[in-house]
Amino acid sequence: CPVAKVLRENRIVDLMNHTLLVSHSGEEVAIADSAAPIIGRDGKRLGVVLVFRDVRDEKRLQEEHSRSEKLAAVGVLAGGIAHDFNNLLMGLQGSLDLIRISCQKYPEKTDVYLSKADRAIDRAVSLAKQLLTFAKGGAPVKGLEMTRLPALVKDSAEFILHGSQIKVEYEIGDNIWGVEIDAGQINQVVNNLVNNARQAMADVGIIIIKIENLKVVKGDYADVAPGAYVKVSIRDQGCGIDPGIMPRIFEPYFTTKEAGSGLGLATSYSIIVNHEGRIEVVSELSRGSIFSFILPAVETSIESCGVAVHEDRLPVEVATGRGRILLMDDEVMIREVVSEMLGIQGYEVVTVADGEAMLEVYRSSLAKGLNFQAVLMDLSIPGGMGGREAIKLLREIDPEVTAIVSSGYSQDPVMADFTAYGFDAMISKPYRLESLISVLGR
Repeated sequence: CPVAKVLRENRIVDLMNHTLLVSHSGEEVAIADSAAPIIGRDGKRLGVVLVFRDVRDEKRLQEEHSRSEKLAAVGVLAGGIAHDFNNLLMGLQGSLDLIRISCQKYPEKTDVYLSKADRAIDRAVSLAKQLLTFAKGGAPVKGLEMTRLPALVKDSAEFILHGSQIKVEYEIGDNIWGVEIDAGQINQVVNNLVNNARQAMADVGIIIIKIENLKVVKGDYADVAPGAYVKVSIRDQGCGIDPGIMPRIFEPYFTTKEAGSGLGLATSYSIIVNHEGRIEVVSELSRGSIFSFILPAVETSIESCGVAVHEDRLPVEVATGRGRILLMDDEVMIREVVSEMLGIQGYEVVTVADGEAMLEVYRSSLAKGLNFQAVLMDLSIPGGMGGREAIKLLREIDPEVTAIVSSGYSQDPVMADFTAYGFDAMISKPYRLESLISVLGR
């Protein structure tokens, strides 16, 4: 007892551990308490004063920090796996494109099998993106225009709920503000949360999705800055979440689903935090859950903005090209496949394994009057000079060079803001032939 200790020792006493106070409603409030003697002018002790301080925000921040450390630990492993995985996918993706083009004379024999391979690659790419999110290599690549969030949310929800008996009701506020986001990542968040709701409801019932503008003032949240936000809430009529597991639902690989991966909510958490937003859940057993997230916004109403779209599948008319391309990548498979892809389209391709070789080849070609239409550089070269270092030296040789950065993983923000680092364009691995031709043709 702090009072007894003060009376006994006649000094200020702080408790080592937080104390829980229980209100009349049964709510537990974490406090830090201390006690101090009250000393009169004559030096005699008149009494003891107790001080209770609400430390719920501090505890929440500590829990957030602990959760972030766990995610960071997973990120170290996930980043390496995803990097190698994406390189393998790049080789496979390019090979499939080559097969499809070379076998167009016999589409009835090849198209079905190639389409199945495409779907398998799509699933693998989705997994790689989730792993990259933990490693911060999945940093948001924000669009050049504001995104109209209601349209994105509706498209995502309808896609996930296609074929189910669940009805969606939307409550969308007036003049929703614009948000600068990575539309693909936020689409992934909505997919995860709506799919969670669908599974909790066993494909029957109503999901209510609410979108509203929100002004956050100092003191509202301890982990986001004051300002303008857009809030998205997804309410389901499912079974609710056991209070005992609530602190763990955003941890990677934690799942209560028999066939679940445990990545969905952890991925969503990381994406929203990387967007400088906040995600939370309120749940009641047998009544359902409400998952909400907020994203920083600009207080401007927008009527139409670009949102993420799904890529078309080959076969498509891929434009032919002409010119010399210098390709730098440490993976032999990628150099071979991309060289073949571009060669079929009419380009002459020179390949090198690292930045030093790239600079030597470029300087030598320039001296002979042989120009390159573009230089395609891998951002990270283990044990060698990657694109980030090489671009500065390349610009010194030729300030007018067209430089394109490519990566499946990086802890740098280069892919999100490539122009600030000296590049003219970017393309993420694994990429399709038509995407590469499109970038080269800009």
